[in-house]
Amino acid sequence: MSNHDRFIRQADLVPRERLQALQVSVIGVGAIGRQVALQLAALGVPQLQLIDFDQVEPTNITTQGYDHQDLGQLKVEATARRIQLLDPTITVTTITDRFRSRM
Repeated sequence: MSNHDRFIRQADLVPRERLQALQVSVIGVGAIGRQVALQLAALGVPQLQLIDFDQVEPTNITTQGYDHQDLGQLKVEATARRIQLLDPTITVTTITDRFRSRM
């Protein structure tokens, strides 16, 4: 199956050419942010930036969808690995820091 075929069912909902132009930052890859990042990858967003300062702890396995093998890893790195398993063509950059608004 080609990469194009993966997205054929959603072509009427989200035009592929619009997705190709997106660069999305996900601030915090805990319970909600991790799922958002994975869904964006599944939709075909080609460039994702993940921002989080935290490591995966045992309680994150049941509440945030991480795996046992992720324990002690940085959340951004564990999420980036999962995204690459889903679609290795996605460019994922990670920032291990707290997000700070410049307002």
